[in-house]
Amino acid sequence: MTARYLLALLALLMGPMPAPAEMPADRLPGETRLCLHWAGRSLTFDGSMFGQMLNDPNAERVMTFVKDLIAAEMHSPMDKAVLKHAWAMGDIAWQRPVTAALVDVGKPEAGALKLALLIDLDKDREAFDKQLEQLLNVDPDNPDTQPRQATIGQVSARQIGPEQSPITFGYIGSTFFLTTGMGTAEAIVQPVEGKTLATNETYLTALKQVGGVNGEALQMLAYVDVKRLADSVAALYEKPGQTEPGENPRADVAKAVGACGVTTIAGSWRIVDKGLLGTLRVSTPGPHKGLMSLFDGAPLTEADLATIPVDADFALLANVEPTRMFDEIRRGVTTFGEDAVKDFDANVAAMEKVFEMSLKDDMLASLGDTWTLSMADSQGGRLTGLMLSVEVRDETKLNTLLDKFAGFASGMIMARQMGPRQYAEDRQQPDSPSGVAPPIQSLQVGAATVRYMRIPGEGPGMVVLPAWCVHEGRLYLAGWPQTIASALQSETKPLATHPDYKRLRSKLLAKPSILTWTNSPQMIRKFYPLYVIAGTTLTNLAVNESGYQGVPPLWPSGLPELTKFIWPSVSVIAADDAGITVQSYSSGPTLLPGGVAVPAASAAILLPALNNAREEAKKAVSAANLNGIGKSCVLYQADHGDAFPPDVEALIAYGYGAKLFVSPLSGRPAPVWDHENRTLKGEVDYILIDYSSLGSKAGNLPSPSQTLLAYERPENYRPGEEINALFVDSHVSTVSRAELAKLIEAAKKAGGTLPENAPEPNTQAPREQRR
Repeated sequence: MTARYLLALLALLMGPMPAPAEMPADRLPGETRLCLHWAGRSLTFDGSMFGQMLNDPNAERVMTFVKDLIAAEMHSPMDKAVLKHAWAMGDIAWQRPVTAALVDVGKPEAGALKLALLIDLDKDREAFDKQLEQLLNVDPDNPDTQPRQATIGQVSARQIGPEQSPITFGYIGSTFFLTTGMGTAEAIVQPVEGKTLATNETYLTALKQVGGVNGEALQMLAYVDVKRLADSVAALYEKPGQTEPGENPRADVAKAVGACGVTTIAGSWRIVDKGLLGTLRVSTPGPHKGLMSLFDGAPLTEADLATIPVDADFALLANVEPTRMFDEIRRGVTTFGEDAVKDFDANVAAMEKVFEMSLKDDMLASLGDTWTLSMADSQGGRLTGLMLSVEVRDETKLNTLLDKFAGFASGMIMARQMGPRQYAEDRQQPDSPSGVAPPIQSLQVGAATVRYMRIPGEGPGMVVLPAWCVHEGRLYLAGWPQTIASALQSETKPLATHPDYKRLRSKLLAKPSILTWTNSPQMIRKFYPLYVIAGTTLTNLAVNESGYQGVPPLWPSGLPELTKFIWPSVSVIAADDAGITVQSYSSGPTLLPGGVAVPAASAAILLPALNNAREEAKKAVSAANLNGIGKSCVLYQADHGDAFPPDVEALIAYGYGAKLFVSPLSGRPAPVWDHENRTLKGEVDYILIDYSSLGSKAGNLPSPSQTLLAYERPENYRPGEEINALFVDSHVSTVSRAELAKLIEAAKKAGGTLPENAPEPNTQAPREQRR
């Protein structure tokens, strides 16, 4: 009999596990900005699909592998010991009720963030304390890690760190507490009666809206006092008196998205019939503005749901009024000032002039409110089966507008293929054969006409661009005409007939305006080959990079093991005059319950990529600037007997604009050249090495391709990033900080001189100061 079965037998003999504990709101101050609560393990949790998945041997093997990977990266016995004891403490803690809270956002000089962590250890206190003591004694000779004794009320505690902002920890009975910031420990250990979170009406009201503090089978709870938190952050970082648009970016963005009225956010996750029911409530008064107005459309009907096929892998159904969204977008733009509105209106007007129509009154007004995005086998399979459809109010008007768009796009493509002159001549003589097939093609599917655009190309293939069709009161859009044809010809039943959908949907709000369906097991089966390839590659990469010596587990697991704990999921969103409610029901937790999970997940994937692309673009512009500086030095030498310019001012005086010497990575304004006094006011981002003392001999510098001429300020780059550098032969390359230091020393030996106060290669600045 294995240890696992022995433990299970012991648990049965001792009786059931305790029910999930409540959030200790009676120990948190009433002004607490944010708190998260995990109820720990119980028989209900272990019997749920989520609990079974976490307790599965495959999950345990993966977690052990992760710990061993981390240990393999650590080379000192001290670090390995820290990991061992910290991991053991975490293994105890996750099984117990845990509460984390942001009590206050203090000023930096007053102790900064005030955080609190509470773990109800009960019978596990002794085991937890043993690991804690061993952790504290890993480095007994280091005074920074040795705690000093402190007394908080009647509780004996210990502290680490500076007196003005200590980390305090200890026990209140069997509850372990850890706090940061001045006064936080006192507030937790000695709560003031009548002034705790448990008596805060705002907190109690918010939690009641998501099922109450002590509802059935509560597993997780979250609460954010958005107004109090926003006010605290604004007091720290916003300048007083900012009322004009553009002067307060945080406030402008909040107004644009309609989030100014949000007061609290509360969430609960409960185990219901072995699944996890998540409820998120955003308290904000109606009518909702900005992006918030997306959520308060009319309730969806069974007829709306009929547009989603039963075999859908994914579906998003929403009631959103297009003309209202246009008005809300424009209203949001107004928060950024008059110039932003003028630019927005000018762009809309330019488009309307080209197509001779009104974007709002013609195009958007011809569309209805019910939008569906779905991917299904009956529509063409994975990826190619993705299709958007929307209800149509005026088919005639919409078809006329689509013809205009298609004609405009067709003309641009044909003009590029034929040449502008030939295209103009063919337009004047429609009967003359051009030899170029029109890009807009049609596919007849019964009574429906599917139109699509293609771009003829050299070689064997051609690119097919979005296809569209207006049929029986709906507009269909897809990447391929076959997708629309498959959907129109399909006789598949609607999603409402799916047994899993009916079972999951019955747990959620009755009248939502947005609904999502994700058939996770089905998608895992279809994309399993990609999971295997990616999982194996990442596992092998991690092993090779870490020096791990063991045998890694197979990840992902076999298909049956991977899907046996996973259900499909349904999420809904509904709004009322007091706020917005989001609910989801599945076998496990979703990052954000409800339909917002889809765009949120997309943003989480895309934003880092977009941010990296923006960073790389800025680096490319910086490299181009250095390349321009190199060429300007060559021209300067030609007019000055092969002598290099002594400094940046000499190049600007020679006729080059000051903007050339500012990198987009820094975000600083361009310096100003004072023509009268021939001086530069402001800072530059490129350090030019002075070889002017060599005179005409500068042309004899050894290895011009390896001799440094200029480099960008290192503080413009993150630690570990390579820095743009210019060499005497005018080529630009990137070098590490260590390489830059060697190049600077070599330049000095060759006769070069750095400007006064030139930054060292290891100079770094906070990232927010590099924007």
